[in-house]
Amino acid sequence: MSDHLPPPSRPVRAHVPPLPPPPATPLRAPPPGGAGASPGLKRVIYTGAFAAVTIVGAIYGAGLKTQEEFKAVRRLLPSLRKWPKEKLTDSLTFPPSGPDDVEQEKTKIIEATPEQRIAQLEARRSALVSQRIPIQRKLDEVQERIRVAEDKEQQQKRR
Repeated sequence: MSDHLPPPSRPVRAHVPPLPPPPATPLRAPPPGGAGASPGLKRVIYTGAFAAVTIVGAIYGAGLKTQEEFKAVRRLLPSLRKWPKEKLTDSLTFPPSGPDDVEQEKTKIIEATPEQRIAQLEARRSALVSQRIPIQRKLDEVQERIRVAEDKEQQQKRR
C-alpha cells in the first residue's frame, strides 16, 4: 500500500497558466436574418431611427417655441390694454386677442371712411410690393440659369 499519486498529465509550471479546454461545439457562422443581420440592413435601421428622432425633436421644439411666444403675448396683453385705443387700432397688424376685439375690429373696418380704407389698402400694398421685389429678383435669376443651361445643352447637341 503505497501512497503514490499518478504523475500529472503534463508538467505544471508555476508561471504558465493552464490551457483552456477545447470548445464543445465547433464555431459556426450566425444564421441569416438572426442576430448577425447584414450591415446594410443595420445601416437602414439606424438611419431610420435617427431620422425619426430628429423629426420628432424638431416638431417638439417647434411646439415649445410656439408655447413660449404665446406666453409672451399673453404677458404683454395687460400692458397693451392700458394704451390708448387709437394707438392699437390705427394699424391692423396687431392681432385681436378675443371675440370682443374681433367684433371691434370688424366694426372699425366697416365704419371707416373711404379715405381711411384707401390709406389702409395703400399701406398693405406697399408692404406686399416690398416683399415682391426680392422674390421677383430670385425668380429672374433662376429663369436666367435655366435659359443658360438649355443653351449649353443645345450647343452640345449640335457638336
